[in-house]
Amino acid sequence: MKNIDNLKAGIPPGGIRDIFTVKVLVCYLLGASPLPLNENQLHQIFDASGMTDYFTLAQTLSELEKSGHIVTGNGDGGEYLLKASGHEAAEELGNILPFSVKEKVLKAAAQIAWTDGQRGEIE
Repeated sequence: MKNIDNLKAGIPPGGIRDIFTVKVLVCYLLGASPLPLNENQLHQIFDASGMTDYFTLAQTLSELEKSGHIVTGNGDGGEYLLKASGHEAAEELGNILPFSVKEKVLKAAAQIAWTDGQRGEIE
């Protein structure tokens, strides 16, 4: 019998279940993207990459806002902006993320940005 604690509905094998790691990944993505990303786009990116589920990402975004790592911009699109503490987290902790995870999320972000009609390179 598999250990039920290691399974979480909606997160495929290879996805991230640890909220701390998802927080680091969100900060990394927002820091790496030259384009602003809103909540809907972030959900599309994480869904397309299979990195985590809707509810874990929603909780992550809420906690990152409360902790002051991200803030919602004043524009109409509700894009998230990375604050100084978010940049620090991405720089200092980004190395805990495997290259393959970063690559998957950045590819999904580039695809989402392209389909949304935004132009720019996400590295």
